[in-house]
Amino acid sequence: MSAILLESGIVHYEVIGRGRPIVFLHGWVGSWRYWVPAMQSASMLFRAYALDLWGFGDTAHDTDRYNIPRQVSLIENFLNEM
Repeated sequence: MSAILLESGIVHYEVIGRGRPIVFLHGWVGSWRYWVPAMQSASMLFRAYALDLWGFGDTAHDTDRYNIPRQVSLIENFLNEM
C-alpha cells in the first residue's frame, strides 16, 4: 500500500509499470481496486497510477472534503507530487 500526505490528509494510491504516466480515477462509489485489471494491462507500456479520492478506500475520511472542488484539488495536488 502506497500513501502520500496531501492537504494534511493521507491519500492512498497504487502504482505499477514503467513509462509515461497514466492515472485511473474511480467513480463516485468505488476505489482504486476497480482498476487492477486495466492497470495490469496498461503497465506494459505506462506507469499506471490509481488513487482513492477523499472519503473512499484507505484515503482520509473527512466530510468537508467530499465536494467536487476538493476532489479536483486532490487530483491536481497528486499529479503535481507524482
